[in-house]
Amino acid sequence: MAPKKKHHFISVHLLRGFASSSGLLQIVPIDGRPRKTATAPNVGYRNHAHTVSLLDRSNPSVFEDLQAEVESLAATVISELRAATTDTLTSEQREIMQRFLVLHLSRHPRMMKNIRESADVHLGPLEDSRHVAAMRQDLLAHAVSWVAYFGGPNHDLASNAGRWERYRREFDQFSWNLVRFDKPSLIIGDTLVCTSAILPVSSGATTDRAYNIGISVAERITVPLTPQLGLLLSRGGKLRTLSAIAFNRTTAGNALEFAAYATDWPDSSPDLYSSVDDDLQKRRRDRARPLEQTGDRTEIRK
Repeated sequence: MAPKKKHHFISVHLLRGFASSSGLLQIVPIDGRPRKTATAPNVGYRNHAHTVSLLDRSNPSVFEDLQAEVESLAATVISELRAATTDTLTSEQREIMQRFLVLHLSRHPRMMKNIRESADVHLGPLEDSRHVAAMRQDLLAHAVSWVAYFGGPNHDLASNAGRWERYRREFDQFSWNLVRFDKPSLIIGDTLVCTSAILPVSSGATTDRAYNIGISVAERITVPLTPQLGLLLSRGGKLRTLSAIAFNRTTAGNALEFAAYATDWPDSSPDLYSSVDDDLQKRRRDRARPLEQTGDRTEIRK
């Protein structure tokens, strides 16, 4: 069987949940390109991003398959959370969602670019050949997929225990709870794990918020799960709520490639759409500015 070609960095089952009844999404590219409509499988992917040729010759899609196992478990949890009457997660649900979030952090194109550049420091001096290219590709696929197969039955993964524990400690600093909305209210973007923090300002100044920052310095993390359900991680040991406008503003502020929503959502929620459109227009303007003006790791938005 030929290896799967489209490797998604944002889970298709999440994107489908944000599509219209006809399966269409409105895609707003952050780089300023024209908006377009698309179906969930045709958004948020790279061709053969995790295909390997040396690590497993019998199954080039081994890492993609292992990632799919985590996505399947998370899809089940999200269905449970939608039907639940409580706004908290069980320890088992939280464990699965932690892995799901780390998987999305690890395989985002920005993270893959960082890993590739780090690998090139060591592989760069080698003669450029097909074998070296294969080594680079396999290393990248392995690096971004480690959380997917941690504890898997067919792999010796003891060395991953310390790495996973570091992520667990970071997430344990937050209180986890769900935020529910009576009608479709949330959008989704290419960055699923959306971080933010309030920036210090002088007395009387308007409060600004920094987006796209590290988990260790984030004050809040938002994760849109469905148009009516979001996951909110907050510091301070308290369960909190968040308006749809603030939730969407964080999604827009963290978007690096695109934001998406159902094609019929602007007509059904015009007020929320107006707020989202303003946020996305500003985000697109920010990304169009030179890097030294906006930065890429810390975007500042009101």
